[in-house]
Amino acid sequence: MPHVIGILIFLCLSLQMVMGQLTIERQVIASYGHQVSSGTIDLSATAGETATATLINGSLVLTQGFQQSNLGMVGIEDELLEQTVDYSIYPNPTSDLLTVELTSDIPVNLEVRLYDLRGRALPDLTKVLQGSGFLTYQFNLSELASGRYLLMIKDRNGKGQISHKIEKR
Repeated sequence: MPHVIGILIFLCLSLQMVMGQLTIERQVIASYGHQVSSGTIDLSATAGETATATLINGSLVLTQGFQQSNLGMVGIEDELLEQTVDYSIYPNPTSDLLTVELTSDIPVNLEVRLYDLRGRALPDLTKVLQGSGFLTYQFNLSELASGRYLLMIKDRNGKGQISHKIEKR
């Protein structure tokens, strides 16, 4: 039954995308839940979300079964880090090696980390890059399952972060 509901929602959203502009607000449907807001902090929890399914149509991703954070938006660049570092990530999509090239005129202290779409850091796919000039690193993704991942370039001194969607074939 949950899969039927998910498919119906997916079909309705697809139809609305074809018909015109679509705005989706974040919401959670569960057997139990509560949300508390205080200033800039929102805390929410749910129980009873046992089914997990992901439906993808172009750039629309509908996920059922767990809450997704608003943090770490895919493809958004932080202005402070963007002004300091030029970067290139290729090839994307990839089946094995992913190259990350960074160029900076000033010394940087960066952490480059790969996450799955559930927000879990992949422990063997993290690298710290320090220095100035041309910095490069290759991640070996050959052992990962096919799918989408998130590459996060984070300034370890708090000057921002850059996220980039990665497709593993």
